Amino acid sequence: MADKTFTMRDRGSATDYDVRLVDNGDGTYSQGGAMLLVDESGDSYGVKHIGNKPRVSSMPYLYDIAEGNIAGHSDWAMLSFNGDVGTTEEDMWVSGGVYAWPAAGGIRMQVISTSGADDGDPAGTGVRTVHIHYLDDTYAERVEVVTTNGLTGVNTTATNIFRVNSFRADTIGTGGKAAGTISLTDTTPTVTYSTIALGYTRSRNGFYTVPLGKTLYVTEISMSVYGANKGLRFTFRSTWDADDAELRDFFIPFAEHMMSNGAFLHSFGIPHPFPAGTRLKISAKADQAGAVCSASMRGWLEE
Repeated sequence: MADKTFTMRDRGSATDYDVRLVDNGDGTYSQGGAMLLVDESGDSYGVKHIGNKPRVSSMPYLYDIAEGNIAGHSDWAMLSFNGDVGTTEEDMWVSGGVYAWPAAGGIRMQVISTSGADDGDPAGTGVRTVHIHYLDDTYAERVEVVTTNGLTGVNTTATNIFRVNSFRADTIGTGGKAAGTISLTDTTPTVTYSTIALGYTRSRNGFYTVPLGKTLYVTEISMSVYGANKGLRFTFRSTWDADDAELRDFFIPFAEHMMSNGAFLHSFGIPHPFPAGTRLKISAKADQAGAVCSASMRGWLEE
């Protein structure tokens, strides 16, 4: 028996390569020479090596997302705070009470502060411009930057703000934080849709809507409470009915936790998926007034 040589063609470059099989003398063959690797499109690629030994990395999936190695994936977090939860259930956000979602079709909104130092022109020491990350009535992602004007409300250019997913500082003066409470309201202003608390640079709202063309995977929930040993119930809800695989126009609990003073982290063994259009929110109820609470959810968005 003798060594055999086969010709292989790289479909990406139409280049021929020889692959040699060496006769082992016992009726078997082993590869000699080089082996060409091609991807699913037929394009050749190399393999990193150290001293002719292939360099292999086994990285957790979420680490790959964090490093941007997986196209169409991005990390996601929702932070919330309510400094005075009582015996009536409230949603987790700085303004307190039950959150009112913007009307169907979307609306124009207004940015206003309780401090004249939150001003972009003339430039103040507080927040000068803010980013509003919102969805229109098709659930498409939009962004608007608004220049603050202290105690005077500034209307958005957009008239189709349907869901507010993030409200945060974009540029800030020497104070490095909000000089007052900055609110995103209707143009009256009567109804508040998001709030940046005095001394902070972003809203902390326990509600979110999954954008068009994306799926949200929630991997963990954390929560904490303090204040005179108050007992508290956190409820995490969404409008996604996982049993029937349908979106609803009402909220369904998907996780709930009871606790007193302290903190708790719940990591899901299997991430919870939520499709585009799903609304999520965190609510809390205490056994007495004055519970100071925070809660967050983390995961990733996938296109």
